[in-house]
Amino acid sequence: RYHIRRNAQGILNKHVRITSVYSIRHFSSPSSHLAVSTTGSDAAVHSFTSQFLNRANTAVHDHQSYVDLVNQCNEAMSYWSKRNDKSGAINCQAIFDRMEELNTQSQAMEQQLFAINNDSFNSLISAWCESEEPWSAHKANEALEKMEEAHAKNMSASAEASSVKPNGISYNMVIQKWCQNMDDLSKWNIVDKIMERYIQRFHLDDEFEAAFDSQLFIAMINAYPLHRTSRIVETGQFPVDVPERLHSQMESLYKDAGVENCKPSVTTYNALLRYYSDRARSPWLTSRLLERMYMLYSKYGDEDMAPNADSYNIVLETLAKSKITAKAKMSGRTLLRMARFYVDGHEKAKPTVSSFNLVLSSAVSTGPEASATDKRIAFRVASIAFKQLQNPIFDSPNSETYGLMLEACANLLPFGSRKRAHVVNALFHSCVSEGQVDMFVIDNLRKAASTCDFNDLTGLDNIEELKILPSDWSRNVDGGGKDRIVVSTYGEVASNEASIVEGSEKSFIKQKYKSDRTMEKRGQKLLRGGRSD
Repeated sequence: RYHIRRNAQGILNKHVRITSVYSIRHFSSPSSHLAVSTTGSDAAVHSFTSQFLNRANTAVHDHQSYVDLVNQCNEAMSYWSKRNDKSGAINCQAIFDRMEELNTQSQAMEQQLFAINNDSFNSLISAWCESEEPWSAHKANEALEKMEEAHAKNMSASAEASSVKPNGISYNMVIQKWCQNMDDLSKWNIVDKIMERYIQRFHLDDEFEAAFDSQLFIAMINAYPLHRTSRIVETGQFPVDVPERLHSQMESLYKDAGVENCKPSVTTYNALLRYYSDRARSPWLTSRLLERMYMLYSKYGDEDMAPNADSYNIVLETLAKSKITAKAKMSGRTLLRMARFYVDGHEKAKPTVSSFNLVLSSAVSTGPEASATDKRIAFRVASIAFKQLQNPIFDSPNSETYGLMLEACANLLPFGSRKRAHVVNALFHSCVSEGQVDMFVIDNLRKAASTCDFNDLTGLDNIEELKILPSDWSRNVDGGGKDRIVVSTYGEVASNEASIVEGSEKSFIKQKYKSDRTMEKRGQKLLRGGRSD
């Protein structure tokens, strides 16, 4: 019985071996009709793909033929990976699966006739990274993990260099793909683990071809999903220091490992500032990071690390959105420092009109619940910023600037005070002379000025049928004031058609004035004991 079992097993093994040989050799030969160049027409690549996947039965008898076939497969996969559609990724995956099948059969024969190499894996990864399918990021990650397993298996089986070895391009493509579709923490954890394996391989393998660069870390910082759910931000379930850790890893690669492409710059710091502004919503973190940029610039004297206008504006924007009491004072100091940095010779740090407007926004949003002292400080900051903007070395005030200053008068100065009336009058006349009057200015003028002053400033006493604002008032608004402003009853821009009622032109400002007067008369009637209509 023993000898019978041995003979039967030997016959079975021989049959399996013969079957494997027959199977691996029964597909098209590079020397026959599969030899059509895949770098030629689209029809040639489609023909090659069809024949290869259908297992055309022309035998291949030498090792060189298999090498040629692998190269042709890689060329075909490279073609499909650039299609940027579903068919490209699916065809690329089908070719790769067929190559894996042939590779498995080759290993069963104890011969490495058909070997998948780096180009095969990278083409597959690229195909799924270019695809827009919902599962494409998972498929790209699966291909990367297969690549890592194949490398580990080949290295354990032989001391020779493996034909499959992940490189920086492989990791970069997968990480960038995941960063494009980041919407929850589970996906972020996948990216974090891929980056961890990436850095570990870089430190352990001296021959590893890394492709670290600052853009990769910027993409990860921008993709961190803390901002996706307001509840998460409020409860603090996620640590806000993850982007800081990524930035520290980038700095370590530059300083300790000498990776020049990971050199910290104003671009990387601005990405971190934007994260703290939009997602963590922390003016303290943005201010601290701006100080860090100053420190690094002072230490190394590298212009690439010097703050620019975007750096300051992000900090100013964060302060304007915050609810801290001293934000107007902090904004004023930040703007002053920005102006000094620009005057010292840093052209990229020149304050823009947006910089000044952000300081005005911080002052305006100080809030009615603020103390009289806080309001006085906020208005002083706004006044100084407005005066600085009139300096010839900076940009000129725009309609938003005048609108914000009028709103600051309404929110921060006592109603009915002579100072408020004087400042409002001067601001509006300056705004008219500059041709910067728009609806934002008109709305805030209505808030800041009394009804009598508003009518006097807009000319209601002299023009009974005012339909539109004079074009000269808005000549410099948004490209020269090409569109004349029609004033609506409710403070919105109205169409010309809506301004014609029963064939006669009506004054919308006059209508609003009459409406206010009617309401005042009704209120007085009720106070005298009369009945409501």
